[in-house]
Amino acid sequence: MAVARQTPGHRYFRTLTLAAVTFLATANGRSEAKAITYVVRLAHEVSASTTCVLVDDSGALHLESGDRQQTKVYEGEVSAAQLDALRRNLGTLFEVQQADIE
Repeated sequence: MAVARQTPGHRYFRTLTLAAVTFLATANGRSEAKAITYVVRLAHEVSASTTCVLVDDSGALHLESGDRQQTKVYEGEVSAAQLDALRRNLGTLFEVQQADIE
């Protein structure tokens, strides 16, 4: 299995992204009675582009995709049925073994 090397710039961007998400979740939690709980946070980073998706427990969806020149941001909501299906599907990942992947 090949492992991609990350440049210091990529590590800095990932750290900055995580810090921003943590800050926004904390700041939002202060203004509301309930803090945000994420059902899923999925990020894919390669040297030329990044994609990140967040889905919170209310069904709010946030997707960012782009490269160094431009990032597109999409926001929306998933239905309660879609959110339940997402939770079920994510739950099945805990049953995956290494042999299932190879």
